[in-house]
Amino acid sequence: MSFLLRNASTKTLASQAFRRSVAPSMASAFSGGFSSLSTMASSSFASSMMAAKPFTAPVAAKPFSPMRRTMSTMDDLKSGTSAYMDLYPTQSTDGGLRLGNIVPDFSCETTKGEMPSFHEWKKGKWAILFSHPADFTPVCTTEIGRLALKYDELVDMDCLVATLSVDPVKSHTEWLTDVVAHCENEIKVDFPIIGDADRSISTAFGMIDPGTSDEQGLPLTIRAVFIVNPENKLMLSLNYPACVGRNMDEILRCVKALQLSYEKSIATPANWPENHADIPMPDGSRSTDFKGSVFLLPTVSEEEAKERYPNYHSCDVPSKINYLRLVKQEEVS
Repeated sequence: MSFLLRNASTKTLASQAFRRSVAPSMASAFSGGFSSLSTMASSSFASSMMAAKPFTAPVAAKPFSPMRRTMSTMDDLKSGTSAYMDLYPTQSTDGGLRLGNIVPDFSCETTKGEMPSFHEWKKGKWAILFSHPADFTPVCTTEIGRLALKYDELVDMDCLVATLSVDPVKSHTEWLTDVVAHCENEIKVDFPIIGDADRSISTAFGMIDPGTSDEQGLPLTIRAVFIVNPENKLMLSLNYPACVGRNMDEILRCVKALQLSYEKSIATPANWPENHADIPMPDGSRSTDFKGSVFLLPTVSEEEAKERYPNYHSCDVPSKINYLRLVKQEEVS
């Protein structure tokens, strides 16, 4: 196992200036909101780093298909995505893995061959690392099948997929026959399934407790989803117990929302894209034109908001603070 962790970067002068200018109440709101986003359990990387093995030449990523979308690129709005991302540290102070951190790099064996470097495999792309507790178990069988049905759509979004459990690759390969046979749709499992038999990757990503896993009769990883951006930063994590299967439509929605935020300096409201179907307007009428609309990121300055999205709508609230700035879906599509 080999880990390549990036040191936490210093904040840019622009983001420092921004934070000095943010009202204390807004800064407090940001802090409370951001700290509650990550539900990941912290874990030490030390035991995994002891099991390092040398890298070989990187394996080439699967070639783009002609139908693939253009590569996702970060918005260049100065007070937008880059300023927002500066609010997240790239490395934690206690060894845990949290939102905004650079994810650990690793080498591994997969059902598609050796992966000498996770970072090189996904270089410049979005990626999902999707863990399951064990092969030959009922819920996991349905999850891999449903994920396979979404795979082509994710690839078209320039998002790679790799799944993982602590079973060896040989077990994965044998189990996939059952996965394909059980799924009610005709599927192929084209993404790699990682064999993490020594549990080093699971430990590094906080999916298993290294202090107790050896004592467990069945050392299961949790059902975890990690969505990683092109800069190898953790953008979203979901943790599920072994008894509850994940919703692949929700995972796909999350990738779409994260990419839209990254590319357009926006934030998606609750229940997006089914949000704001009927809202009040300043003249007392109601409008259905804002269904599926998005908010400008709180970091976006008024000057840049008016320049980039001159038609944005401010929702009227009792506080009279202009923070609910809606942009219609067609303006960010």
